[in-house]
Amino acid sequence: MPWKGCLSVGLAVLACPCHLPLLLGGLAGTALGGWLGQHTLAVTLGMAGIFLCALVYIFRSLTHHKARSGAGHEQATDPVGNESWSHR
Repeated sequence: MPWKGCLSVGLAVLACPCHLPLLLGGLAGTALGGWLGQHTLAVTLGMAGIFLCALVYIFRSLTHHKARSGAGHEQATDPVGNESWSHR
């Protein structure tokens, strides 16, 4: 996976809205924690948007990488390796 894909995975993990309670707990008692507590809905929607955009980028880059490498176009083979085997 290219470095942009790795960066997108990290961004998706950090921006996942399910991590908001951990973020609020970790920033408790700080000015940023107070601001996040006051604007929880906006922060949750913003994090969800970033999370979804990162996931879309990840899936697009993975499918683009598979298409360029020719993955998914292999001929069906049986467990022994005969190429004439077909799924029934």
